[in-house]
Amino acid sequence: MALHANWNDRSLLLWSGATAAELRDLVGQISSDALLASAAQEATLRLWLPQNGRLEASELSALKFSPTEAVDLLLSLPEPLPAECGDSVRYWVALARFVTDCVRREKFYPIVRRPNAHHEAVWRLHLPSAEELDRLERFANSMPPSCRAIVGEEATALGLIDSFLTEAADALIRRAVSNDPFFTRVHSLAAEPGAGPEMRLLSAMLAPDRTVPGELRDNEVLADQVQLWSSRLGGAAPATGWQVAFTLHEPPEDVATPEQALWRVTLRLQPLGDGKPLDAARLWEDVSPLSPLGRQLPELRSLFIAELTRAAEVFTPLARVLASPAPVEVELLTVEANQFLRQWSVELRARSFAVELPSWADDTDRRLSLVMALRPSNGDGEFPNSNDGGGAGGRGGGFSAAGPSRMGLDSLLEFDWRVSLGGMDLSPDEFDTLVRRQSPLVKVRGRWVEMQADLAAAALELMEKQKAGTTTLGDAFRAAFATSRGGDAGRAPAVALAGTAWVKDLLDQLPAMKAQELPQPEAFKGTLRPYQLRGLQWLSFLDRLGIGGCLADDMGLGKTIQLIALLLHERIDGEKCGPTLLFAPTSVVGNWVKELERFAPKMRVLLHHGPQRRRGEEFIAAAARTDVVITSYALAHRDRDDLAKVKWHRLALDEAQKIKNPSAASSVAIRSLSAPRRIALTGTPIENHLSELWSIMDVLNPGLLGSARDFRERFAVPIEKLLDRDRGEHLRRMIRPFVLRRSKTDPEIAGDLPDKIEMKVFCNLTPEQAAMYERATAEMLGQIDAASGIRRRGLILAVLTRLKQICDHPALLSENKHNGEQLDRRSGKCERLVDMLEEVIEEGESALVFTQYAQMGTLLQRVLKERLKANIFYLHGGTPQKQRDEMVQAFQDATTPSIFILSLRAGGLGLNLTAANHVFHFDRWWNPAVENQATDRAHRIGQKRSVQVHKFIAVGTVEERIDRLLTEKTQLAESIVGGGDEWLTDLSTSELREYLRLSDEAVGEF
Repeated sequence: MALHANWNDRSLLLWSGATAAELRDLVGQISSDALLASAAQEATLRLWLPQNGRLEASELSALKFSPTEAVDLLLSLPEPLPAECGDSVRYWVALARFVTDCVRREKFYPIVRRPNAHHEAVWRLHLPSAEELDRLERFANSMPPSCRAIVGEEATALGLIDSFLTEAADALIRRAVSNDPFFTRVHSLAAEPGAGPEMRLLSAMLAPDRTVPGELRDNEVLADQVQLWSSRLGGAAPATGWQVAFTLHEPPEDVATPEQALWRVTLRLQPLGDGKPLDAARLWEDVSPLSPLGRQLPELRSLFIAELTRAAEVFTPLARVLASPAPVEVELLTVEANQFLRQWSVELRARSFAVELPSWADDTDRRLSLVMALRPSNGDGEFPNSNDGGGAGGRGGGFSAAGPSRMGLDSLLEFDWRVSLGGMDLSPDEFDTLVRRQSPLVKVRGRWVEMQADLAAAALELMEKQKAGTTTLGDAFRAAFATSRGGDAGRAPAVALAGTAWVKDLLDQLPAMKAQELPQPEAFKGTLRPYQLRGLQWLSFLDRLGIGGCLADDMGLGKTIQLIALLLHERIDGEKCGPTLLFAPTSVVGNWVKELERFAPKMRVLLHHGPQRRRGEEFIAAAARTDVVITSYALAHRDRDDLAKVKWHRLALDEAQKIKNPSAASSVAIRSLSAPRRIALTGTPIENHLSELWSIMDVLNPGLLGSARDFRERFAVPIEKLLDRDRGEHLRRMIRPFVLRRSKTDPEIAGDLPDKIEMKVFCNLTPEQAAMYERATAEMLGQIDAASGIRRRGLILAVLTRLKQICDHPALLSENKHNGEQLDRRSGKCERLVDMLEEVIEEGESALVFTQYAQMGTLLQRVLKERLKANIFYLHGGTPQKQRDEMVQAFQDATTPSIFILSLRAGGLGLNLTAANHVFHFDRWWNPAVENQATDRAHRIGQKRSVQVHKFIAVGTVEERIDRLLTEKTQLAESIVGGGDEWLTDLSTSELREYLRLSDEAVGEF
């Protein structure tokens, strides 16, 4: 199924011969931004296609993307592009990379054009050189015919390219500035009567709507003046060593209303370096001309007046005191004070003046927001009487005010509105009184706070539209998700949630955070640690509410046994429950069977896996007789019909990041299954993109985060691409009730784990390795320097792989690696590994050795078998499940030292290998999260000894230089981190040469 792309009507359309659903699934699989596939609009496209030896018009299904979505999609495709991508996709990918490079280097300028009966401001790329224009023309001549196959499309190749470059650049720039408070101020000022042409132009340049407001004739003049205005931006700092500073002071305490308030802006001169500032009054005092200050006064007074004159160009009230012989301060009305806070102070700082504001001025937590105060509709917040039990020994043990019985997000609640302003809660009546004053700054309980008119009006409108009364838990969360701080075009106020009784417990995660009396189930064969009991408490709490939860504890903290304990807890006193359907990666389904046999031996378990699995009515009957059905994600789509016919008590997802692609067939199939309870287990709810979080949450609580498109526009793009911290914090607060995450570094957990000692092992290259390294670098850099675009990126990734393999062992690049080729003394890393493992074995201990290359694992297995007297195991992606389980069990049960070699992808998660207390990372994955997951195979609950982690690095090579940057990529779960080494592809050839060069200290004697 070949994928093609066409640019048309300010949008990109992807098409193939498939249905829209199949096309969406394919895009979701190959794109790293999986939400794009879900967010795309379905469309039809009429194309000229060859049929029976001639071109005929055909109508095909397509997915439609806006300019920003188009660029995001094209840049999210892997390198090299997969075979499914046709020439047209490759063509638009090259253009997307070109336009983003130009925007990153700020090669753009504004124009005003008149497409119809209005003017619009548009950003265009700045391509002044004839060489660049000639290159674009040559590129246009190579446009694949499929790019111009739309029926009725008459545009030339250059016209299509120009349209794409302009629309993409314009959209990217607008998105980049949409979260800046400067845009909000400009947009507000441009809407005021009598707004100047510059302000109207700025608004149109920054707003989603690029139409320039104003009269047609005025805008004709404006279009002619754009270049002149652009040349007048900014202002240089004075080179005198002094700077004028402005300080805004609040009115006196006895002022009762904003109308009576007079604000003061005091003036002073302050040195740019060390030194004492001079208040303006000091400049006009009589000082002896023989004193140090007196000798400088004439020059300082002249500088002061000159700088005030310059400042008056933006801070207009200064004109009132410039005529004074001795200006000291400026008095402002409340309206002017607000304008100083929001506009003049920003413009003064842009011109290199110093500005001091009251401490509350930039406190975003003191801005206006609404609070939905929720309470259970039954009045007392208790569980209604039900067969769930409620005593300390029953299934509801430990709850004093738990909540409704399995009503989930449809639980009916009562609510009142509160307004949060300046960190204070106001009743709607108090707020209405303040709004009626029509003042941008108001005094509330002795403190001045900002009252933004548009937000205040929106808050009143929202409270009027949705009267206090009743709502559902889901609607309350959706109301809060639908608003977020900063940059929304609608200027809607943020909505926060507060609650009483069980609602408060849910919002605060109290069952997981405070001690409870919920006992460990008697049938559980083991001992739950205190934090695991709290995890059980939290899971049970959400279970009774009918709300899906994500247990996101760090790897090794016992997510598996917490779920097993929940399965046993709900069966206390012989309570009957339907079966739980557990999805797990293929590699760990056997591990789940073993863990259930170990901790819950009486639990009835059915493994639905392999060619001999039950099907049809036989499966349905067998599933109804069991407590847990374990299957793999690979079967979710294949056996969807059988799975859908069972009345499931619960859906459980282990390693839930496996459904991170919401458009994948398995993800769609799992979302379609019905179950009143849902639980996800994952140590990495976000590996690379927020789309993964959306996909997991949409299975747990369907619809809670809105559609894929809404979530992408409201959260994914602002957080990932615009680095909006406020929006990220808003999302974190909103998902907190549904996600429980504990880290090994948490004080309550750290005491339960052994120490983990990490160390870097620097290894020299052999002369053979060094020669191969320099030869590969020289050859590839020459090719890279002559290449551009996609080919250049592909060459860079290829040389990185080759150099990493050379640092591992020269035989990795040999054709005889499996035919008895001599391996000893040819790799510095191998020799160091053998030496260190000899010491491990002498101490009677065992080790794990991770490598990202399966072929390297084969070489290591051969080397270690020949040179060490120990049990050697090797697990890779091709290891059959039965053999995999047998190896894990043999390693765990071994009474003599053993070495377990694992390929990073096959053995990096889902295994319990606590028999080892040494972990060797033979080569680096360049993604700390992946390495930490692998280390957690040994450093986990059940480990009784300190774990030593050895990370091998080839000294003086690209490995050492990349290692210095790895610490910058350890914040994945808290923020957004890209994976791997793709950032290197953006380096210039000279920068790349510096990263890849071989240092003198790299080569050792062997």
